[in-house]
Order: sequence, then C-alpha cells, then structure tokens
Amino acid sequence: MPAPATTPAGAAHAAFTTQAAPSSINELLGVQKPVEASLPGPLPSAFAPPAPAPTAVPSLLEAPRAPSASISADAPKIKEAIARFDKGQMTEALTIRDTLKDRAAITLFDWLTIRAASRQVGFAMIAGFLNENPDWPARKLIRKRAEEALYLEDLDAGTIRGFIGTEKPESALGKLALARISAKKDAASLVKEVWRQDDLSPDTEKKVLDEFGALLNETDHAARADHFFYHNETAAAQRNAARAGSAYAPIAKARVAVIGKAKNADALLDAVPAKSRNQPGYQYAKIQRLLAQDKDKEAANVMLSVSRDPDVVVDTKEWWERRRWLARDILDLGDAKTAYRIAAGHANVERVDVADAEFHAGWIALRFLNDPQTARQHFMRVVQAGATPITASRGNYWMGRTEEAAGSRNEAQRYFQAAGQYGTTYYGQLARAKLGISAEPIQPLRPSSAAREAFERNSAVRAIRLLYAAGAQDRVIPLIAETAEGLRDAESLALLAELTDKQGDPRSLLIVGKAGVSNGFPLEAASWPLNGVPKFKPVGSSVEPAVVHAIARQESAFHAAAVSKAGARGLLQMLPETAKRTASKVGVPFDKNKLTTDPAFNATLGAAHLGELVDNYDGSYILTFAAYNAGPGRARDWVARYGDPRNPNIDPVDWVERIPFTETRNYVQRVMENVQVYRARMNGGQAPRTIDADLRRGRG
Repeated sequence: MPAPATTPAGAAHAAFTTQAAPSSINELLGVQKPVEASLPGPLPSAFAPPAPAPTAVPSLLEAPRAPSASISADAPKIKEAIARFDKGQMTEALTIRDTLKDRAAITLFDWLTIRAASRQVGFAMIAGFLNENPDWPARKLIRKRAEEALYLEDLDAGTIRGFIGTEKPESALGKLALARISAKKDAASLVKEVWRQDDLSPDTEKKVLDEFGALLNETDHAARADHFFYHNETAAAQRNAARAGSAYAPIAKARVAVIGKAKNADALLDAVPAKSRNQPGYQYAKIQRLLAQDKDKEAANVMLSVSRDPDVVVDTKEWWERRRWLARDILDLGDAKTAYRIAAGHANVERVDVADAEFHAGWIALRFLNDPQTARQHFMRVVQAGATPITASRGNYWMGRTEEAAGSRNEAQRYFQAAGQYGTTYYGQLARAKLGISAEPIQPLRPSSAAREAFERNSAVRAIRLLYAAGAQDRVIPLIAETAEGLRDAESLALLAELTDKQGDPRSLLIVGKAGVSNGFPLEAASWPLNGVPKFKPVGSSVEPAVVHAIARQESAFHAAAVSKAGARGLLQMLPETAKRTASKVGVPFDKNKLTTDPAFNATLGAAHLGELVDNYDGSYILTFAAYNAGPGRARDWVARYGDPRNPNIDPVDWVERIPFTETRNYVQRVMENVQVYRARMNGGQAPRTIDADLRRGRG
C-alpha cells in the first residue's frame, strides 16, 4: 500500500512529540550511558531521586520572586529593543544598548542582536561576544553565526585560522571559509562535503560554483541532486542535475516524474539505461512508484538489491523511512521473512535510526518468525544504541521478552530489571509490571546552598529573569532551552526548573525537565509538571485528570495558544469543528477564540471529547489515544487489519507496535507512559492501576 502523503496530524491533531521529530528536545541534548546486560544493585523506585541533601528548597509552587531593582529598570528597555528587532528597526534597536545599566542586560541585548541580525552585526561582534562570555549557553549556534560571517565577509587567512583553530567548522559556510585558505586536497574535501550534504541558497550555490567549481565533478553534482530529490525538492534537484552529466539525466527526469505523479513516470523509469538501474536514485524512484501502485512485493524485490553502504545511498534517514514503511507493508501481507530482510538490510549510521531499525528487525524475528536467537542479536544492538531512556528501556524490555521466549527466565528477569530502571518510560513501566513493581512518589531534587549560590551567579540565569520581567515569553523559551542544554549537573537543572516554575511557566518547566531526565537526572517533577492544565469544570463523560495532563503534555507541551498547521488549537490541540460539536453535545456555549485564549475552556472540551472516545471504545485507552491522534477512521482500519486490542487473545503491546504511522505509534506510547506518571503524582505516588492494566482496558 502507498505511504501516506501527510502525517496523521494533517488529518487530526498536530503532535508535539518527544521523540520522532527532529525538533524534539531529547535529540538536542546529551546522551545517557546505556544499560548493559549486567544489572546494577536492587531496582530503585521508578520515580525516586537520590537521597536529598539536608538543605531544604522552597516548594515548586511558591510565588515568583521579585526581580532585582536593576533588572526591573532595564526590563522595559529590553522589551522595547525586542519590539524594534521584530519590526526590523535595527538602527533604533542598537541605540538602546548604551542606556542599559545591568551587565546581564547588556549581554542579553547582544545575544538578542546576534539572533536577530547576525549578518548585519558582523564577525567582530559575534567573535567578541564568544570571547567575553565563555559560559553563555548555545555557543555552538553562536559559533555557527561567526563562521558564516567569516565566509560572507571574505575575511583574511589569519582571522579564519585564528577563529577556527584546530576545531572542525560547525557550519557549511564555515567549512567553505576554511577551504579558501586550505591546500587544494583539503579544500576539495571540505567543498565536496558541503556540496553533497548541505542546503545552500541559489545565490550561495552560484558563489560556490564560481569559486570552487573546479574542485567538483559530475559525481558530486549527482549526489547533490539526489540530496534534493530525497526531500522532493525538484527545482533545486533539477538545477544540480543539469551539471551531473548525460548519464544522470534519465534518472533525474524519471525522479521528477515520479515525485510529480506524472502519467509518463513509468515510461521515463523504463527509459533509464540498464547500466544505471543499480544507482540508488533510480532504485528509490522505482520503489516510490511501485508503492504508489500498491505493488509492494515488486517494491520489496528492488529494496533487497539496494546497497548497504551509507556513502552510496546518500541519505540514510530517507532510505530508512521508506524501508521501514515497506517492511511493515510486507509484514501486513504475511511475508515476515521478507519483512525481516528489508528491516535488517538498513544502512543507518545515526544512533536513533540504528536503534529503530534494529528494533524492527528484532521484533519481526521474535514475534513473527519465532527466532529468539536472531532477535537477541538485534535487540542487543538497540541496548548498545540506547542514548535515551526511551531507547534503553525499549532494548532491555525486548531482550527480556526474547529471553522469556528462549526459556531463560533468570536472564529475562535481569533485562526486565534493567528496563525498569527507566520507570517513566513506556517500556520501563511494562518491565516493572512484569516484575510486579509499582511506582513510587516523585520527589523534587533539593539543591545545596553552594549550588544555589553558583546558579545565581550565572549570567544566563540573570538574563532569563530579565526576560521574564520584560514579558518576553517567546524569547525566554529558547534561552531556557539553550541553558538547559548546557547544564550538566542535576542541581543546576533543578534550580532552573524552580525558576521557571515560580514564573508560572509550565512550557519552560517541561523543557528543563526533559533535559534533565534525558541525561539521567532525577527531574521527573519538572518533566511531568502539575501546573500545565488549569482547574476546569468536567462536563459530559470527561476522563480522569491524568489523561488530560498526559494529552496536553504530548499535544501542545502546555502551550495554551498553540495552533498547528492543521488548525488544531490550544492545550489539547482541538480542531475547531470537533470542539464545536463537543460543546453542542455537552451544552457549553462555543467560542472558537477561547480555544487559544482560555486554557480551562480548551481543557473542558478536550476532556469531554476524550471521554466520548473512551465510551465509544468501551474504555480502551489504546484506541482512544490512537483515534485522538490519527482520527477514528484510521483506528477502525487498524482494528480491521490487526485485530481488536480489546480481544483477550491479542497482545496489546504488539498491537501498538503494529500501528503503521510512526507518529501515532510513538504518540500512543508517550501518552500511555504520561498517564502512569501523572496518575502516580496525583495519587500520592501510588498509582491505582498499572500500564499493563491500561493497555487491556475494554476487555470486559
């Protein structure tokens, strides 16, 4: 069957996921050491932090601390500067700098300036900012801006060498700047890397060709064209294909036709010479076309002939997405052996993609081929690639299931215990259910006095307070995210969480909490905040509060004014037509504007709609969450295709894994894990149900 043209969010809700989108915070943060097969000591509480230090910390619900006098004085000026930046009034904005009194305000102003107009302020200011503020967050981003200026300002070799030093440039333009002053061989390597991998504006493309064109060959131009074809950017692809030589031209024409669903697509594919049909670009286009025609088996045959060399296939991520979709289609057709070969034949290099591919291969081997020995090899690679709690728990849980199937009960227990270390994750919770271990209360981390004093000396922290005082919510969130990314100790992250919580800012609190949890720090209280959904009056069937919080956390990340591309609005990302219909059913006057201006109104209607779905699905949370994300029609289709998860003979864990949309599959798992954490938080730490029971809801 063909892959969908859009994600399910295009039909129902926009999902603000914690894993899948590469804009996700987890992917921006550092990695956590994966759990190996050997176990640490006795399994701790799922949510319990290390023993607290004796120094007490104020409650996370205390009133905001008043800003200092100097911050209060400079806050209106920062607010005015931001307004000027937003209007493009650079000259007027820059005059405000000399009126600032607080050193943190000046640093903040410079940071805002670099973010707003790095190309106008130039290299000297950006480099000066880095030198004067060695501890400022997001140095990598600022360094990229400086590198871009090196190239665009055509600076001298001494300046370029002095800034770049022995470090590899972070940006494409930084690599080009270094190429300008490098020996021919080194310059060619840098230019080829940029040309094959990076997006450049048409003007910059022309500039690179004028300056470095002699270092590039037809193979480089074909690789660049492929890069754009994989992302369906046909104009840019054709521009580069024109330089790739006559041998590439038939492939380019065929790819344009396939992407555009042209009537002559098959004829153009057939016109590609036989000697060129082993090129990944042709193979990808052929697979695309066959899938669009529901010729899955023929597409599988082509896929099995594709190279596993990442340098040959060019875009391993795009290839894996296509490979994953096809493997699942073939599995649906009942050919598990071929589905396994497709999944196992990936060329992935990035850890997140390696983990996903190895999971798919292992899952198919275990659950559909009954081959624990083969599955074990793949799941162990998932464990080894476990850079996040979600991945580590997934790998260890399935290692446990594999050892169960192999009859190795003790080994299975060891892996379930390893997965259970991650008690706020879906598979960690399933592992704990296997072991009969319930959740325990989440306790806020209590930083020491010394940590608090050091935190308050951080210039970025003072700048954050100033942005809050200026009412600049849209600017404070990126600074908090960048600050959290740079903090590598639990106490500092806990203090940053405390700061955001005192400002009544659950969006930023969630960002900090996720940063901490992703790095293995006990910041669960921040990562699952209780102040993200206001008190609201339940109407109609409604649902338990834990579900409302779980959905809001996943849908909008507690952004009450969020509006998705599909038009979904507010905390629970309700489509206006759905909200209006729900309001009519429960007798609530409807106001579309209130979906984004009144979070309690949004929560009332969202909870009522969720309650209606729960009733429609006989209490099934799996089907409710799947339908909320992808729509009831797709949920019905999946029941018809994979069986009913309410059926006692259906393994609900497998059913969730069979959801074909990656977004929805991830969504159901993330919301389900959120429910467990919130239920525990709202019940004094003791959840009355386990995730295992929630997965089996609706079975009578």
